[in-house]
Parts: sequence; C-alpha cells; structure tokens
Amino acid sequence: MFAAERLDHVGFTARDLESLAEWYRTVFGMQRVHEDAWPDVDEGHPLVLCAGSVCIALFRARDGVAPRPAEPADPNEHLAIALDPDNFERARAHLDALGIAYEVWDHGICDSLYLSDPEGHRIELTTYRS
Repeated sequence: MFAAERLDHVGFTARDLESLAEWYRTVFGMQRVHEDAWPDVDEGHPLVLCAGSVCIALFRARDGVAPRPAEPADPNEHLAIALDPDNFERARAHLDALGIAYEVWDHGICDSLYLSDPEGHRIELTTYRS
C-alpha cells in the first residue's frame, strides 16, 4: 500500500482560458506556477494556478469536445476547498464585495458555501465545526 501526500490539483477545461484564469486570480488569489515548464497552453499543456496547497489546472477546450460542465450539470461534481472559520467568513465578505452569488448550506458537521466560476464549474468552500 502507499500513502498519498496531498491532492495535487483539479483539472478543468475552459472555453476562455485567459478570462477563467483571471477570475481564479481575482477570487481566490491564485498565481500561475510551472509557466517555465509549460509555457504554451495551446499545445495541450495546462495553465496551473495555486493558492497555498490548492491548485487547479486549466486546459483549453479542444475543438469538437464539449468542456465540462455539461448541461445539465451534476451539482455533485465540484472542487471543495477547506477553510478555517475565520477565513470562511473572510471568503463570504470577499465574494460579497466582488458581487459573486453563492449559497450557504448547513451540513451538520460543517458549513459550506457554493458558487460557480464563469464557465459553470461548481466550487465549495467549507469549514468544519470543532
């Protein structure tokens, strides 16, 4: 058996790669990494963005292939990011200031905030109760 170290990244396809990358920079403070290794996203390489240990890899949608999420989208397909309670409240205030719509759900053991990026990928920000 082996032990996983951490989740490395979640990959999304994008119709408008540059605009989606800018959204992740603005909303989550993510910065591009591995640009030296993968400078040309038009050759099938990802544009990788990270904030702390949370990373996403954005791939340009290929011709003839519908990028996810498909319509209708399954709400169970999502990226979940864990936050401590203080940062959960900061995230709510930040999203409010940016005018980004979200839903808050009480799951009993945690509170989660759900939003979608401009291309419809669902994102969950969650904070567990002690």
